[in-house]
Parts: sequence; C-alpha cells; structure tokens
Amino acid sequence: AEEAVDIFAQFFVDPLMTESGTGREVQAVNSENSKNMATDARRRLQILKALADQDHHFSKFSTGNKETLPTTNDEETRRLREALLAFHKRH
Repeated sequence: AEEAVDIFAQFFVDPLMTESGTGREVQAVNSENSKNMATDARRRLQILKALADQDHHFSKFSTGNKETLPTTNDEETRRLREALLAFHKRH
C-alpha cells in the first residue's frame, strides 16, 4: 500500500506534463468552461468578480478556454507547457 501511495504522490511531485498531454488538457479545460458558461452559478460568480476590487486576484479570470490557453500549433503548445512547468516549480 505504501508503494501505491508513493506512485500516486509522484503525479504531484514530478508530473510528466507532456506536450500531447498539455494539448488534451486544454481541450478538457475548454469543454468544462463551455459547459459552465450557461450555469446560474457561473453567472453569479462573474457578477461577484465584477463587483470585487479589480486589483485583487479574485476579480481575475478564473477558468480557461482555447483562446486563453492557445495550442493551435506546436510552438504555442511548447510555450504553454514551459509556462506550466515553471508555475509548478514555483509553487
């Protein structure tokens, strides 16, 4: 059981974040964003964000789509992957 926990922990400690995986994740994020756009809960959240202090991180965009996470070509996918890896290393 301990070995299984160690293997599972490696997903967080040292994720692969392959270029192909990055592209698939962008598609998943885009699908989730599209699904959520029409929900009342998302609309309420956007109203709260609009009313919040614009200098606070809460007021910023909190989800992504194909426009905010572009991966239409190999170079964009590579840059996005590098940004994700840098973010993971910092946090």
